[in-house]
Amino acid sequence: MMYLPFDDYKKLYIKYLEYNRSPQDLIELAGDLSGKVAIDLCCGDGRLGNQLQGVHKVYYVDGCKEMMVNVPDFGNAMKKVIDLSSDGLCMYIPSESTDVVFCQQAINYILSDTLAKDLAQVLKKGGLFIFNTFNNKPPNNPQINSYHCDGFDYTEVNWSGENDIVYHVQIREGLAPHSHSFFYFSPDRIAEILHPYFIITRIDKGKSSIYKCQRK
Repeated sequence: MMYLPFDDYKKLYIKYLEYNRSPQDLIELAGDLSGKVAIDLCCGDGRLGNQLQGVHKVYYVDGCKEMMVNVPDFGNAMKKVIDLSSDGLCMYIPSESTDVVFCQQAINYILSDTLAKDLAQVLKKGGLFIFNTFNNKPPNNPQINSYHCDGFDYTEVNWSGENDIVYHVQIREGLAPHSHSFFYFSPDRIAEILHPYFIITRIDKGKSSIYKCQRK
């Protein structure tokens, strides 16, 4: 999926970037990362990968080059623009070379049986796949949430359609609205996809769940 260029994304999605998007809960589950190889999957602006301490290498992976404005392209960083709907991780990252894969609030765009197999291939045995997602599907009737932030009025609209597709519209005064859609994966469906390759631990935190999945 192609997303907004980062400058437009930052203006429209400020609440997620500055208030609700701390990656620390995911990073802490990985333990000591000294000398490890990590993947920041659907990295966006690199806010998670940029906070990994002591790693030997970080692969920053996203399908939208325009979002990756803060991703370093030197030192231990490897920047990869990959369309996961058509290209596999194993085409770009060596097999069993990675200790941990993080995916922050983006799993609903990319999860599939093929991705699960690819993750198992690039991860070392015992390696971790850590991600978070919301744990309740929005209702069929649109939910409208309005708020004021940094001098601007925002409105979000969410609703569910057929085949577990969730629709989201983000509006800010003075900007064109942005809409996108993604799949809702129930905990049972997530387990069904990942179980052949991973031992799954789920931690519920309010409206979200964090998954710590260890490669078998």
